[in-house]
Amino acid sequence: MGNAVIVLLRILRTDCIKYRKSLVVWITVAYPLFAAAMVSVIYFGMKNVPDDPVFDFSRGILLVSSFFLPFYLVLLVTQVNYIENRNQGWKLMYSQPVPRAGFFISKILIILIAGMMAYMLIYLFSRIGLSIVHWRNSAFLLEDVHAKLKPAFLKLGEVYISASLMLAIQYYLSLCLRNFILPLGIGIAATILPIAIFITLGIAGIIQSQAALSTILRYDPYTLPYSFVFDFQSFTNERFLGEIPPVFIISSVGLALLVYILAFADQVHRNVI
Repeated sequence: MGNAVIVLLRILRTDCIKYRKSLVVWITVAYPLFAAAMVSVIYFGMKNVPDDPVFDFSRGILLVSSFFLPFYLVLLVTQVNYIENRNQGWKLMYSQPVPRAGFFISKILIILIAGMMAYMLIYLFSRIGLSIVHWRNSAFLLEDVHAKLKPAFLKLGEVYISASLMLAIQYYLSLCLRNFILPLGIGIAATILPIAIFITLGIAGIIQSQAALSTILRYDPYTLPYSFVFDFQSFTNERFLGEIPPVFIISSVGLALLVYILAFADQVHRNVI
């Protein structure tokens, strides 16, 4: 067990060196920067300051970050595996005299590390954005900033966990479809087409409740992370931060583990046998 961990850490270190010069780093910086900048620009030009400006700002960060999270993860996962697929990297790695699971797990860890970095950068860029907005409008008071940001970022943590199944499916897709465009296109389509369809059904009067739209979106692993964003009626409550029922989060994690097991078995079979 100890030797397996040491081998995994060595593989992970090698992967970190490999990916730090790739688009993975730029993607991981661009996503949180875009989310924080988008919300900051809105509040920068705001004339009527909310009663609790920091909390209101944090809710904006939560909504924007949650909506764009699936797009970020689709691009991140596809890029990580494309680097190996384009050079037949998996076959080369699996031919080495080390546990094959180490290479497979290392890529997942790279993705998780990048996701955690993005999460921390969202917080950092949010603090910077708040400072800029305060400089623009002194009425935008910065009081107990960390305490007021905390609820939204705890909720954002739940959003990240709810994306587990989506992450696993996209990981498997990017292993099976060895180019860049196809898995990326499928992932983006799976993220955006459901909401486009349901908005069309809403316009047609078939779906009349925004809460019903949010409920339906929970059953698609690609839209689950932002399913609460369109529940506009609930957001009339100034303290509402959205809701993803725990059963969906737990199910997402459990099913993700099954998908990873299937993906590993299939990956070894296709690259070794």
